[in-house]
Amino acid sequence: MYRELLRMIVALGALALVAGSSIAAQDSVSCNMTLLSQTDTRTESYNDCWGYTAPNGDEYAIIGYKTGTVFYNVTDPQVPVEVGFISGPNSTWRDIKTYQNYCYIGTEGSGGGTGMQIVDLSDPENPVRVNTYNATFTTSHNLYIDTAAGRCYVVGASGGMHILDIATDPVNPIWLGSWGNFYIHDLYVENDTAYVGNISDQSFRVLDVSNPANIQILIAHTYASASTHNCWIHPDHNFLLTSDEAGRGHIRCWDISDPQNVTEVSDYKKPGFFVSAHNVMMKGAVAYISYYTEGTRVVDFSDPFNPVELGFYDTYTGGGGPFAGNWGVYPFLPSGTIVSSDMASGLFLTRYDDPIVTDVTSGNPTMVLPVARLMPNVPNPFNPATRIAYQLPVTGQVDLSIYDPAGRLVRTMVSGAQEAGSHTITWNGRDGNGAPASSGVYFYRLNTDDTAISRKLHLVR
Repeated sequence: MYRELLRMIVALGALALVAGSSIAAQDSVSCNMTLLSQTDTRTESYNDCWGYTAPNGDEYAIIGYKTGTVFYNVTDPQVPVEVGFISGPNSTWRDIKTYQNYCYIGTEGSGGGTGMQIVDLSDPENPVRVNTYNATFTTSHNLYIDTAAGRCYVVGASGGMHILDIATDPVNPIWLGSWGNFYIHDLYVENDTAYVGNISDQSFRVLDVSNPANIQILIAHTYASASTHNCWIHPDHNFLLTSDEAGRGHIRCWDISDPQNVTEVSDYKKPGFFVSAHNVMMKGAVAYISYYTEGTRVVDFSDPFNPVELGFYDTYTGGGGPFAGNWGVYPFLPSGTIVSSDMASGLFLTRYDDPIVTDVTSGNPTMVLPVARLMPNVPNPFNPATRIAYQLPVTGQVDLSIYDPAGRLVRTMVSGAQEAGSHTITWNGRDGNGAPASSGVYFYRLNTDDTAISRKLHLVR
């Protein structure tokens, strides 16, 4: 009932749903997500991220870096504390997974120390590398661990996909078999079934991996404009989500209930050619997507035929694309803290906030909060001026200001009480002193008594 109400609230216009795709237009900074902290203490590029919860309940974020892997205590997500760094081969790609009290790290880097690093998290405040597995491969692109079976699946490696038993001895994996028929870029595994993205041959496959020595293909599906990066199964197991990593690459939802008649039933996309999804994963029926230049997106797939965007936080303030910005997302920490990694800006910790008020006695959702709306500026990019429109559901105090990417105030456009209704202002590209602002990306932020919304705009001189 709660999820149905939330879907109805979002879809009926409180947040301006664009049919079949999103609640807000391109270039938004955030909606229904709160930034808890952002940490960038290094000078080179970051890559994927993961999380770990210690037996005492403390929470940790793990993020790949050009020369190794960084570990943070994020129990207080507003004050993350770095607790360890494990050096490794120099690489733009690093993938991270956890099993029991161990962390497994794969990379495409070459040179000394290649293989899959195994890090002991028994004392998570002092992570220690205890082994590097390199018996059957030295480089890899991605890992997935089926925690129920105690198996680690290594893909994008020499010899194809490798399957390792890590239940018997997590420090010394036992090789069970490999499968090299097709290149696998990324995968999800559950109940002896692997859902794999075959990015190089425009397809995805579903594999029976119950016998690692004799893997069987259950589904092989090729589709137009495919660049299948990863897959994640829907909780009812009749539907599969895939991400396409390419210009205009996006999220697709497939009905796979009939292996002989795989059908795309919906998709979720952001507009533009230089825009690409990267990874999708599901927590219940909600998808969490690392969408490169569009940041972390949260999308409800409880109705696979009608996905509804619930919220987002854009980690990326640069230009260009499509393969820059939000690399990875990890939504599984018990506290609800969402871990995201941005290639240039490091670790982002956010929280998703349902746009609902609850009855204080029953705890049940009761009504939609009045929500202000901030429209995309027109034109964008612009020179010399652009119009900014916004709507207020109630009369109240309003502040609408322009900021640079460092968060410094450039100009206050509106400050004071305004009546409910539609409003429009024009920014002429000048700061508060009347001097021309330089070319670049800026942010405009609307603050009301109970709403804060930001968008980005691009001034071109």
